Amino acid sequence: HLVRATLESLAYQTRDVIEVMNRDSGTRIRELRVDGGAAANDFGMQFQADVLGVPVQAREAMCFAVLGALCQDRVPITLSSVTGVPSPSPVSGAWCFPPASRA
Repeated sequence: HLVRATLESLAYQTRDVIEVMNRDSGTRIRELRVDGGAAANDFGMQFQADVLGVPVQAREAMCFAVLGALCQDRVPITLSSVTGVPSPSPVSGAWCFPPASRA
């Protein structure tokens, strides 16, 4: 029960942030792309999609947080220089969790 409560809490916290972003930007997100440890949990990603009402694209394996930190520090690095393979398209190698239909 503790793991489920944690995953649900993450989904609701993410929804709170997305709602503020939607309001402040005057636009709505059409999908959420995620990576990292929590993205490996199918229940959590499906719950997130249901809470947000938008599809969630979960990356296959690699966590991009380190690359994001390097980019923030302006370190000249590309995904292909780290992995040795060309950078994938934004949704290739991803699982899609569409929101459950609301009847």
